[in-house]
Amino acid sequence: MSSLAMQTPASPTVPATGPAQLPAVVPVYACEHGIDAEQLEAARIRLELLYGEVAADWPGFIARPGQYEMMQACLLTFLSAKSPEDEKRSGNHLAQLEAGTGTGKTVAYCLAALVAAEVLKKTVMVSTATVALQEQLIHKDLPRLSSIIPELTFDILKGRARYVCQSRMEGMIEGIVPGSELAGELQDLFADSRRPTASVVRDRQAAMRWFKSSAKKLNAGAWDGDIDSLAQSPNPQDWRQVQANAHACNGGQCEHFRNCAFFKARRQAAGATLQVVNHALVLATLQTDSSLIDAGNTLFVFDEAHHLPAIAAEQFPYRARLGASTRLLF
Repeated sequence: MSSLAMQTPASPTVPATGPAQLPAVVPVYACEHGIDAEQLEAARIRLELLYGEVAADWPGFIARPGQYEMMQACLLTFLSAKSPEDEKRSGNHLAQLEAGTGTGKTVAYCLAALVAAEVLKKTVMVSTATVALQEQLIHKDLPRLSSIIPELTFDILKGRARYVCQSRMEGMIEGIVPGSELAGELQDLFADSRRPTASVVRDRQAAMRWFKSSAKKLNAGAWDGDIDSLAQSPNPQDWRQVQANAHACNGGQCEHFRNCAFFKARRQAAGATLQVVNHALVLATLQTDSSLIDAGNTLFVFDEAHHLPAIAAEQFPYRARLGASTRLLF
């Protein structure tokens, strides 16, 4: 496992920093840092080749010293990857890199990650804090890079709740979802007394129309089951009724397993060289026994890493009443 933490400073003039720059005497450096000398030399040559291709084919590309320095630092960090069980871990497999806007961080770490993944036979996982950066990577930066470097394949990993469950969708349409009828009755019972009953009926009718039209698109292949690919966001309450849920999932025993939007997305992403994910999903997955992330065979890049502490603190809090805690102690 190897990890890079990327962040953007307040000042755009701060240069990229990280491990020592790539030395002229490769065998000596490799020996001192536990890197295979032949792998390092092959990786250097490959990285220079790819960088040259990008510089030549990327419209308006400007080679920047900070970007080049960051790219080399990333490569050294990735090639220092160690197994989680390896006790001889000097910390060379970790790096915190900071650079100003316009440095070209994405190109730097993506090229280094691609080369390292080829050499080490590992997967690259790029984690972001915001949806905005995730969308920029998937729809702008990575497509542009892959058009120049076909070997770069990428996909996005999202949480299960971002996908529709076809079984639950059909259940809502057929009215056989356990508890759905009761939920409707309770909704009517506790509805705002100022709200006309006709309004509640219209809401149910609108929800049913959405369920049916969405199911039709899903079955016809016009929708992939991802909430983010919908032209218009659904009503949150309607979506909660049909979103994929780990506790209600039958996995391989479900009749829709083969065409399940969630599992199809997972299978597709598994074959990509570079997977884009968000910090919250990485933290949640590493906390469980999920097989989504094989940490020992993954090179991590945490873009917008300065958000990690806050996300971790928000995701893993434990609250206890003072009185209950006192009874446990005494």
